[in-house]
Amino acid sequence: MKIYALNSSVFDDNDALFAEKLNTLSEYRQNKIYSCKYFQDRKRSLAAGVLTDIALSRFGLKEKDMYYSENENGKPYFVGYDDIFFSLSHSGNWAIAAFSDCAIGCDIQQIKDVNLNIAKRYFTSEEYEYIIASKDKVDSFFSLWSRKESYIKAIGTGLSTSLKSFNVFEIADWQFKEYDDIAGYKIAVCSKEYPTDNIIVCEI
Repeated sequence: MKIYALNSSVFDDNDALFAEKLNTLSEYRQNKIYSCKYFQDRKRSLAAGVLTDIALSRFGLKEKDMYYSENENGKPYFVGYDDIFFSLSHSGNWAIAAFSDCAIGCDIQQIKDVNLNIAKRYFTSEEYEYIIASKDKVDSFFSLWSRKESYIKAIGTGLSTSLKSFNVFEIADWQFKEYDDIAGYKIAVCSKEYPTDNIIVCEI
């Protein structure tokens, strides 16, 4: 298992680098990038694509040469590579990519002020009570949010599974790990194998 991260602000005021990296990616990823209305979203999507290319290079592959398909819930996978599982996420200025030989999900959330009524609406009552009882309620909120998002990505259902339909503390057959490697962000990975201890922060 490998987890990669890239600060998408590297593309700020650098149209040449943006175009250079865009041209190294597949039509599938380019379409994802172009579908974003705002530049902030486009650069995050590009960063996720660059990380995918970096990760695939470990296998002697290039993202540009990969063929994608999606399951019934829109989760992408590589056609012809049943042993390469991946998950992408981005928030704020950062994108992350998690790669494994078994099902995996990752999520990154920028920590910021939040209305905790969101937790009452989207989390279970037990999870909400945990947040309210926490010393740092905002940190606990984003910790649970990232873990829940990583789980629905790992099982491949995405938001077709209501975040309120399960209690993350009661999930016994998946492994969770949280990371605080990037200041101001909460990162979680969910997998059938125990996640790696380190995040690889990439530079381009």
